[in-house]
Amino acid sequence: MLTDSCSSNEFSSREEEQQGCPAAGSPLPAITWNKDGRPLESAGGGGVTVLDRGRRLEIQRAHLSDAGVYRCVAANLAGAAELTHSLQVYAPPVVSSPGGAVTVVVNEAARLRCEASGVPPPGLTWLKDGSPVASESHGLQVFIRTDSPHVA
Repeated sequence: MLTDSCSSNEFSSREEEQQGCPAAGSPLPAITWNKDGRPLESAGGGGVTVLDRGRRLEIQRAHLSDAGVYRCVAANLAGAAELTHSLQVYAPPVVSSPGGAVTVVVNEAARLRCEASGVPPPGLTWLKDGSPVASESHGLQVFIRTDSPHVA
């Protein structure tokens, strides 16, 4: 018997993740794991290890590529059952724009850039002298470009 339910797990790319497959039956079922419809190798590799006769799948250091739908299938002569885990991997924000001093002539435009990526994409807030800058206030304009690259 295998509890037929679905769970969703979210965690940072720095954490360790374990997925469970609580299978029982008579005769004892064989357990296999799939990720996004493809079989996972029980020998491990790529940081994914199958433990406890298939009952646990462990990802030591998650990467964005580890995100997906994991399915364990328990099968014996009496039939088969499966359990699905949806794994989301988050990556902390990274600012890729260089900072520094900007000098402009009075009444000329000054342009400052802040490019950041992460999963999910981070929100950006501009501050001037410690206070948030509205999208248009006191001659300042904030432009947001949404086609910036994400962390890979």
